[in-house]
Formats: sequence, structure tokens, C-alpha cells
Amino acid sequence: SLIMEKKTTPTLPIEAYLPKEELTDTEEWIVIGEISKRYAPFHVKKWSDIVLDLDQQHPKYFNIRHPEHGIMVKDVKDTTKSKKIGSNLHCIIEFSAE
Repeated sequence: SLIMEKKTTPTLPIEAYLPKEELTDTEEWIVIGEISKRYAPFHVKKWSDIVLDLDQQHPKYFNIRHPEHGIMVKDVKDTTKSKKIGSNLHCIIEFSAE
């Protein structure tokens, strides 16, 4: 997946047209370009959901494509032999035009 854009929106509808400096509470949204043919070409996800996904440690995980499922736990038969317990397999790479 490729992060394409970041948007900040007010959480209160009444503040939708106020200048940014006058907003009392905002939420960050990320527009993601999907490279897989199995999914829609674009997703718009809350930054808080992305952080929740990144914060999970194996065997717990959060599927950002299905946030309605919540935090799930993989069925690991023997946790004493697994090298992945307590680790995270995500990778974030930043590209710049500079």
C-alpha cells in the first residue's frame, strides 16, 4: 500500500467550515493507494486505526482493511518456540521529492 495524502477534519460537524486554527477537536485521515488487485484502489483510514494496527505485537493483530473486526489474536500453538511473539512485521518507508 502507498500513503497518498493526509487530511485533517473536524470531529464536530458544526465546525466543518471554520478555519483550522479555530477547530476544537480534529481527526487525522490517511488516503491509501492499494497495489493489490484484490482490494479497492483507494482506502481512507483514520490515523488512529493505523496507529492501533502498528502498535499490535504478535500474536495480536488489527486488520486495517477490516477495522470492524477489532483486535484479533492469531492461534499460535506453541508460544515458547515462536520467534515472532512480541514483534511487529510492519514496515514504513518515507519518500521525499527533495
